[in-house]
Amino acid sequence: MVMKNLKKLFLFLNLALFLYGCGYTPIFEAQKSFFQIEKYETFGDKKIANLFIERVKQFQNATNENVRKIHITVSAKKKRNILVKNTSGKVLTYQSEIALDVKVKYFPSDMFIFEGQLKETMNYKNKDQKSEMTSLENKITDDLIDSMSRDLILIINQSNEKQ
Repeated sequence: MVMKNLKKLFLFLNLALFLYGCGYTPIFEAQKSFFQIEKYETFGDKKIANLFIERVKQFQNATNENVRKIHITVSAKKKRNILVKNTSGKVLTYQSEIALDVKVKYFPSDMFIFEGQLKETMNYKNKDQKSEMTSLENKITDDLIDSMSRDLILIINQSNEKQ
């Protein structure tokens, strides 16, 4: 029994030392970000656009004076499509789609870092309770916005590394 515990402890310590020694650092770390949002504009679905901006702001580096200041423009659209109905016409599966037209440029210059569309979709089953459905749709919206904000962070940081 004591031998098994010692083996587990030894394995755990080796794993911890390996992870520490391999140089692992999180990809999305605010201290490693090379940008600060100086100005932003939102269009379309303002709730979605503002939520996206807030998620991107979480990764800006506001403490370092050497970061690049950026201007972000976001136009957001959210759609809910019906994918599958049963024979009686009841909806079985929906698809939630969020499309963001995003422009990111250095501030105050007009040099673009990124100009394009970020788009994510997710399929989900219909729920019998309206409150469950609303809760599920809100969670899916959050997940899609998180994914798109991380994509944009990577694009911004990669463009700054090239500068």
